[in-house]
Amino acid sequence: MIVKEYHPFSIVEDSEFRKLINMLSPTYIIPSRKTVSNSLHRETIKVFLQSFPLSHTADNISEFMKDTVAEWRLSDRISAVVTDNASNMKSAIDKCNWRRLSCFAHTINLIVHNGIEVIESIVDKVKDIVSFFKRSSHGLAKLQEMQKQTDSPILKLKQDCPTRWNSTYDMLDRFLKIKEPIIATLAILNYSQINPLTPNDWIILEKSKDLLKIFYDITTEIGAEKYITISKELIFVNALQKYTKRFINDVTLPQEVLNMAAILNKQLFIRFGRLEDDVLVAQSTLLDPRFKKHGFIDARKCNTAISELREKLQSIRTVQDALPQQTSASSTAPIPNESSDIWKEFDQTVTNVIGGHNTGAAGIIELDKYLNEALINRHDNPLLWWSERKKIYPRMYELVKRRLCLMATSVPCERLFSKAGQVVTDRRSRLESKKISQILFLNHNM
Repeated sequence: MIVKEYHPFSIVEDSEFRKLINMLSPTYIIPSRKTVSNSLHRETIKVFLQSFPLSHTADNISEFMKDTVAEWRLSDRISAVVTDNASNMKSAIDKCNWRRLSCFAHTINLIVHNGIEVIESIVDKVKDIVSFFKRSSHGLAKLQEMQKQTDSPILKLKQDCPTRWNSTYDMLDRFLKIKEPIIATLAILNYSQINPLTPNDWIILEKSKDLLKIFYDITTEIGAEKYITISKELIFVNALQKYTKRFINDVTLPQEVLNMAAILNKQLFIRFGRLEDDVLVAQSTLLDPRFKKHGFIDARKCNTAISELREKLQSIRTVQDALPQQTSASSTAPIPNESSDIWKEFDQTVTNVIGGHNTGAAGIIELDKYLNEALINRHDNPLLWWSERKKIYPRMYELVKRRLCLMATSVPCERLFSKAGQVVTDRRSRLESKKISQILFLNHNM
């Protein structure tokens, strides 16, 4: 109950709680990692959340991460590390000699904020109005009364928060949903300190919200924890570029919206222009049976990614490769003379088809066969598809476990930070960092 619902310690005796924590020490939960890797289903395990009192330099962060990874015996299991775009985090991962992926959602957030600067003055007006209704009980009561009179949905206004992705869109969307009650309430109150929106401002807000809608939807979908997200990046970038171009070519839109669309499109090219060159993203897209080649925009880069995937598969050895080839025990037919030419031509043909004992050729054959298979439905589970075919594609299956385990964003970590704020409240202000870490570990993984 304490771990799942964040109840204060005052509901139990301290000695009993210590006994509980000792019984449920994270040390005894480590084997669950093996279950996840063997069953090939999407599950995120939060290994730790620990206070970091040192200066956030690249050297300190890298040493801390190396020590933590060694403590959890994960040194040989890191496919890549997903971080935000902060320079100290990028440098820290480089110092650890690990592959790094930029958080897709964080990059989208930076792009959107660059675009919103075009209508910053209008957004500031919205923030001021929302702040007024947040702090004025009289104004809020009038707004709710007006919502009832106009048969509008009774909704609360949302304020923008710079550190929360999509919050600007949420604010504008909620603001526009109760547009008429807001206009009527401000007209009745007639406060001089409030700068009301002009009719043109409302039009710009509505069109801007339409433009930002796809960014909001993609950020929401890419932040999933239990589904594959890394293979969707190329498709999402392509969709964003096409969507913003449609707005750029629409001459009926206000100039501010056209400028915003142009900035968004340009930023997409700057930040994602070389995304198809990223080996991890490209191979993950190819290995997703829902997308394969169709996830790429540039056919030349797609062919390059396939060539790199072929080279990677040639170096993969499976358990079967190490086992000696045995004849079938169920066969009762006499073994023909080895020097006979009866089966020579046929055996050579079969060897050429299946690759014989050449594991490199076998990997190439697996890839060609896989690429020639039809795509599965976009709503099907690609991990289930691979789990059912791991004996057909044993070498590719080994690579799938290293690629499709990657996440496109660091959003799950951000969620964990938010949960930490729910644990450390005024009534629990004396919690030690070690206990906070244990509570959050158990809360997520139980």
